[in-house]
Amino acid sequence: MEEVWQRETCAICNTSCKFYCPTCCIPMNAPPNLTVPKIDLPLQVYIYFRDKVKKSTAPHAKVIAPRHSHIIPMTTTSEFPAFDATKTLVVYPTNTAENLFQLNAADLSKIENLVFIDSSWKKAPSVLQHSSLSNLRCVKLAHPPAQSKFWRYHEAGEGCISTIEAIEMMLQEYLLAISTANINLDTSISSSEISKLLFIFKQIYSTIASKHEHDILPMHEQSKENRRRHRSQKDIGKIRKAEYKARKIERNSISTKSDMRKCYNCKEPTHGAKNCPHPCKYCKKIGHWNATCEMKKTLQLTDSRTVTKA
Repeated sequence: MEEVWQRETCAICNTSCKFYCPTCCIPMNAPPNLTVPKIDLPLQVYIYFRDKVKKSTAPHAKVIAPRHSHIIPMTTTSEFPAFDATKTLVVYPTNTAENLFQLNAADLSKIENLVFIDSSWKKAPSVLQHSSLSNLRCVKLAHPPAQSKFWRYHEAGEGCISTIEAIEMMLQEYLLAISTANINLDTSISSSEISKLLFIFKQIYSTIASKHEHDILPMHEQSKENRRRHRSQKDIGKIRKAEYKARKIERNSISTKSDMRKCYNCKEPTHGAKNCPHPCKYCKKIGHWNATCEMKKTLQLTDSRTVTKA
């Protein structure tokens, strides 16, 4: 399957892609035995995007469910929706976030939009404070997986899932929550239909698994932990290198100060002999140097000593 799905050039942006174009969010030509699914979702999905598009799984949703998936780049030129707080939920695990099963039936029946944040964990809080999201209610997964099947590791540790996994799991929980609350939906979308959101994710997963030469696959937690440890060591090395550079600069500045030309008159390093404020040590007068003092010559003549070689 993976051998016949070849890399191609996107007809819109002329970028070489395989499976799909992450910029244009369109599928590439699939092999004859495969069909890229096109599905509808029970809710509108908005993805606030602040990451590298080539490593993100957010475009997967746009490719599979183009009518109900919207990727909004976090740029100054982007237009952000004016969400209704009673109809929109932000999927983000804050300290006060509830899961869908904790919402009452009246609130759950009004939900029309889900907002996801696709960014690093360090940048996510600032995205959450955006004016279009700050007044919205946050929810989280009721049953988050212990480990992700994503092949990229996360610095925060295990349990952090990719964007497309979060979208699929949250929509599955939504179907189960409205079924539990006996809410009738005007749609025939089933759980198996929502599972098709992972179509591209599974294709890439299978390709990596089939072509990986090591025993431990990149999506296994042991491999991710090794990469996290390696990244941590690299960061420690960068910190030590920066500290060493700072110490070196400090030593050089101290050495430069100590190597300053000393005053020939008083031997102090703070000024030159031309501007020496101290009086002559022989006659105690200002205006000349110790070396040119007439009294020094007189003292040298009176202190004539016979020096013999031993």
